[in-house]
Amino acid sequence: MGIEEKDFVNIIRRLKRIEGQVRGLQGMVEKERPLEEIMNQMAASKRAFDEASLLIITQYMKECLGKELKGCEKAISSALEVFKKYANHIK
Repeated sequence: MGIEEKDFVNIIRRLKRIEGQVRGLQGMVEKERPLEEIMNQMAASKRAFDEASLLIITQYMKECLGKELKGCEKAISSALEVFKKYANHIK
């Protein structure tokens, strides 16, 4: 997998956070916490998962475009930054 080091660390950090959130959700259900609290935590977990997915998609696009468009790395990075900013606002 061709993930840049800083993004690799970020993706792993996010996945570990998601893992903790899911364990927390299991505990909340087992302790019969209020459903609104559970749903709030589920929404936070989904956002974290979406962020990790976006990082992976961006890396995949860099990898694919980089192979096809040698010498255009700066333009590719710039376009992907705009993509990431816009994609964060899509629900």
